[in-house]
Amino acid sequence: QYFQTWNFYFHSTAGHHVFANFVISNLGIGDNACGLNISMTAPRGKPDIQTEQLSGDEFSGKVNKLALRCGSSSIKATNNSLHLKGEYSRLGLDLQITRKAPGLAIKPFYLDADKSDYVHFNMPHVHSSAKGRIKWKGKWIDVTGHAMVAHVNQSVGLHDYSMRWNRIRSLTDDMTLLVGGFEATDEFEEGYNLLVIAKNDRILHATNQVKVKPVRFSLHDESDYQVPRAFELIAKDQRLDLAGTVKTYQQIDEFEVLGHMSWIIRVIAKAFFANPWIFRNGIEFNLRYQLDQGPSTQILTKGVHEIIFVND
Repeated sequence: QYFQTWNFYFHSTAGHHVFANFVISNLGIGDNACGLNISMTAPRGKPDIQTEQLSGDEFSGKVNKLALRCGSSSIKATNNSLHLKGEYSRLGLDLQITRKAPGLAIKPFYLDADKSDYVHFNMPHVHSSAKGRIKWKGKWIDVTGHAMVAHVNQSVGLHDYSMRWNRIRSLTDDMTLLVGGFEATDEFEEGYNLLVIAKNDRILHATNQVKVKPVRFSLHDESDYQVPRAFELIAKDQRLDLAGTVKTYQQIDEFEVLGHMSWIIRVIAKAFFANPWIFRNGIEFNLRYQLDQGPSTQILTKGVHEIIFVND
């Protein structure tokens, strides 16, 4: 089995939130099945989502070069930039993403003793500027803003090892703060979390010594999930000592994953995922950290929390 996804988050200076996932997998409808999911929220508009899943006949790529095409959607990368393009009837994007800080390579996370089952997470774009255009309600809009791109390559399906995935992000002109990871199923002893802090043209620190503890929940009636609304965040290693809170202040969007798939993919997905939902909320950070025994620094900023419920 294999499953690769490029996860994009773009926040425009006008206030648009754009989430996109470019996926390649042999789970479901055959080898090199692919698709692009676009989810978007306007500053004063309701969220919208459009997606497409295609067979491997619609996929093309190059060896040792990031140049991928799935139907009319594409990713093309050079040393410091990445171009993402895709269009549907209501939503679309055509964005050039350029690094302000280096990318981040991370060692694979192995799920078994013989290291045959793995999850390999890296970030080609940690702190990047972006410009181009987005399509909202069928009309193209010129935009500028900030973006990050994460790539996940794994030899097992999400449902095999994870219950929930958290992505806690903040993007500003001079800083990126990311906490991402998963809560494991009962079969595995523990999950995995990664914290990354980048400022201007440098990655200040990255660590997997992170604890994300939900402290407040609300029941989502339709899914029957208890959705976290506040967290305690602690990260401590030889260089970093960070602690504080993350709290929800507004809803951005929510949707049931199966409801946005073609019928044949939906039938296949039901065999793997019991009740998949995605929730995204605006959050406020109140953190304080000390790096390399330097001065104590406070982070008071806003961002986005995305939680993906994979299994009940």
